[in-house]
Parts: sequence; C-alpha cells; structure tokens
Amino acid sequence: AAERTALLATVDADERAVSRDLPDLFRFMLGTGCRVGEALAVRWCDVDLDIATVQINGNVVPVRGRGLVRHSGKTAAALRTVRLPEFLVTLLRMRYDPEIMPNQPIFANSKGTYRDPANVGKWIRQAREVAGYPWLTSHVLRKTAATILDEGGFGATQIADVLGHANPALTQNVYLHRG
Repeated sequence: AAERTALLATVDADERAVSRDLPDLFRFMLGTGCRVGEALAVRWCDVDLDIATVQINGNVVPVRGRGLVRHSGKTAAALRTVRLPEFLVTLLRMRYDPEIMPNQPIFANSKGTYRDPANVGKWIRQAREVAGYPWLTSHVLRKTAATILDEGGFGATQIADVLGHANPALTQNVYLHRG
C-alpha cells in the first residue's frame, strides 16, 4: 500500500505525466482492473455515478487505414459492469463537465477523441522511469487491482468477472498468488 501511494505521488509530481492525464488513468485502472485499451474506450455514457458503476464495453485499437477504432472487446466476458470505488466516483465527478458529449471518452485526447494506447504505453514507460519503478506496466496495475480484490475477500470468480476473464482459473493462476 505504501509503495502504491509513493508511486501515485511521484506520478502526480511529474508534469509530463499530469499533462498526459496519467495520474487519473492510473487511479481508474487500479480501481477497475481495466486494460489500457478498455480504460481509454470508456465514455461518459458508460458511467453511472449515482449507482457507482461503469460499463466496460469497448476497447480502443489501431486499425491500418482507419486509425483508432473502438470495438466491443476481446470476448463476451470482456463486456461487463464494474462497481466503482468511492475514490473513483469522486475523481469522475471532479472531471465531469456538463458540456461534454455523452459519447466522448473520459480520457480523451486534446481533440476530444480516443487516445492511442501505444502512446499511453510509451508515456507509462516514461513515467515509471521518472518514478524509479522500472517493473511498472499497465498489467501490473491490473494485477494490483486483482490483489486488492483478493485481499478484500472476493473469490476468484468475482475477480474474474471484474477483470473480464471468461475462465476464473486464468485469474487464479496468473493474477492471484499464494502468500
């Protein structure tokens, strides 16, 4: 927990990371267990702050000749509703602007459209070097979300549902560790 707090504080202090929206994106990924492309695909219309849920129903991917495309996810299990922790409800309320179009991504680029996951991956690598955490990847954020749920008493099936895994055995074997 202390290491996660130190990481977020370091990323918050890095001006480039802040201008690229990484602190909020990191928090969103830690609070939801989303993949990068899934987090970048979440639109304001996918969030219900009154009941604290988000619909994970897309993924942003580059398609040759078409640019960035939002598609419906890797598998049927990837389409899911995730309960938002209170800190994310607060974060999203602070980010919300009533003039934003409902189909606009929460983590939009400066033009109000989808961010490129490859660029975000590069920015994460840069931020981890500045923070002194060379092991940090977006997958580590996802595994950390699974660990937090595991430590909170959730079962492998419940955690698989949050992460969008069709098979809880994958969640148990790859995301949850003994001891």
